[in-house]
Amino acid sequence: MMNTPWLCCTFVIVVGAGLLHAQTGATPKPWKDASIATAFGSFTIEGVDVGDKFPPGCRGSGNDCRPANAGYKVLVVWLKAATDAADASGKLMDVLGKVAVKSDDGARTENFSGGMMNAKLFVAFTPPVAGKNFVLYWGENAPISLGK
Repeated sequence: MMNTPWLCCTFVIVVGAGLLHAQTGATPKPWKDASIATAFGSFTIEGVDVGDKFPPGCRGSGNDCRPANAGYKVLVVWLKAATDAADASGKLMDVLGKVAVKSDDGARTENFSGGMMNAKLFVAFTPPVAGKNFVLYWGENAPISLGK
């Protein structure tokens, strides 16, 4: 069962057990050199943000700025689609059940959100606050080091 430390979010995605790639022991590729292949096209990673609120850099509270629950932080992976980003946003929702991050202490966290925000594609996670050196696992793609 998944522990989701968020009450709600605009793009909430509930996922089951999820899948980590069979190459969990493979050496992760740095995110700046990686691409993510999906059934509807590929993505590159444009950036990674870690903070205590969602969306990253927001100020205030309410629906526009949600703090992470105690003991958790927010990890957002910004994506660029090889195809039209608006089209990819809808299709991105279909593949998110196969997306997770794992920290160097072994904690595994499935995504809680994904889609488009401020004209940028993203997937977001709420790993434990002690987590660091995250690796992204996305379906059949090789692991990707996020460097945070």
